[in-house]
Amino acid sequence: MADKIGIVKVQELIRLFDPSTIMPINEKEQRSKLSQILTQINYFGRRNDEQAVELAIIEYVEKQLSEDEQRIKQQREQMKAKMRQLIKKEFPQREQRHEHQLEHINEIHNRQALEDFHNTPDLNLDQMFKTNEEENDEIHQKYINKPFHQSQESNVIILCDVADEVKFNVIKNKALQRHDENTSTLTFKVNNNIDPREKPTKPYYRNLANLNQIDSFLDQIYRQQQRSAFKIRADFGTIIETSEYDGNEQKISYKYILPMDANTERRVPLIIKSQENIQSYKHYMRDVIANMQERTQEDTHQKIVAIFSIMIWIYKFSLAGAAIPSLQKHIKRREVYYVECKKNLCFFTAYSFITMPNSKEKRWKDCSRIAEGKRIFKRIYGKEFDDLYQGFNFATDIDEFIEKEQINVHVFTQRLQCGSHKQWGKRTYFICL
Repeated sequence: MADKIGIVKVQELIRLFDPSTIMPINEKEQRSKLSQILTQINYFGRRNDEQAVELAIIEYVEKQLSEDEQRIKQQREQMKAKMRQLIKKEFPQREQRHEHQLEHINEIHNRQALEDFHNTPDLNLDQMFKTNEEENDEIHQKYINKPFHQSQESNVIILCDVADEVKFNVIKNKALQRHDENTSTLTFKVNNNIDPREKPTKPYYRNLANLNQIDSFLDQIYRQQQRSAFKIRADFGTIIETSEYDGNEQKISYKYILPMDANTERRVPLIIKSQENIQSYKHYMRDVIANMQERTQEDTHQKIVAIFSIMIWIYKFSLAGAAIPSLQKHIKRREVYYVECKKNLCFFTAYSFITMPNSKEKRWKDCSRIAEGKRIFKRIYGKEFDDLYQGFNFATDIDEFIEKEQINVHVFTQRLQCGSHKQWGKRTYFICL
């Protein structure tokens, strides 16, 4: 008779089948337990063959583990499918709730914006047109009692003492030579990339030795331009002193900067209609120089030590003409209204959108707006419109228009530069209804 499997091996085989099983106490029960396991796994081979019994148990256990893994995988797939169905059922409801919330928020914002619009106080037209004059007056009041520092007789305006007279004179002479007094020409490169319609009507340039020359220069310009109103801006040619330290040694250098039209945006513009306006601008020029001198005294590293020239830009007011072709690109975005009119009547057709506004029920045709514009023209000037009319002159006609129509006029401008809008600010005045 073949030998039985050893009791130690019996215990190993029982644990191989189920590591968590409770091992029987005596040998008989242990062998009975192994016999039950072999029956459970359908083993019909020789039960005293250790190797065959062990392989059978291993094969059964691996099969059970594979089945358990597959069952778990199927359960996971079923859970995923159920979650997808729940999400698919819930998402439209959440999306609808989100849309309703957005609509409610937009409605609140629109209602608030409309309320703010109706609560906006009426514009003070006098205050709006006196902004620049008042700003000039504020600056003048600040510097009216401050004496101007002129350290010595010179062919430039000296703002403070220079550290190196020799180097300063070299740069000063180079700066003054940029302007030919005999031909009244200035040698410098002109930026031709600017839209010609946005360039000043005419620039004026001259070297300066004292403040009185600024006064005479402005008087000269006014005499040449006095037949029409114009806007004036100015900038100064300056000499800058830079002080740097290399170890214990101080190095002084100088450079000059010509007037630039870009710098005029920092100056307060003024519309010149009379000699009184020119006098105000003379005061303002002195105030600007006093401000430059004040900043020079505060900065010891780099400072403006002298003014050697001035350039003044003149902008004549153009008459209102026919419709502007460049505005047509905004029509599709409904940013502006466009009326096809070949006459110089665009100001009055624009005003017709106030006297005769469009509505959902009625949108007026161009011919109706032109007819309304002619009626407004007759109401303002007391005569019929004719083809010889040169256009609405903002500088001379706007006051009469505002007084007769009793309306506020918004004042702003905007231009397109390098593909983006550039706001010029409150001081560049065109009229837009």
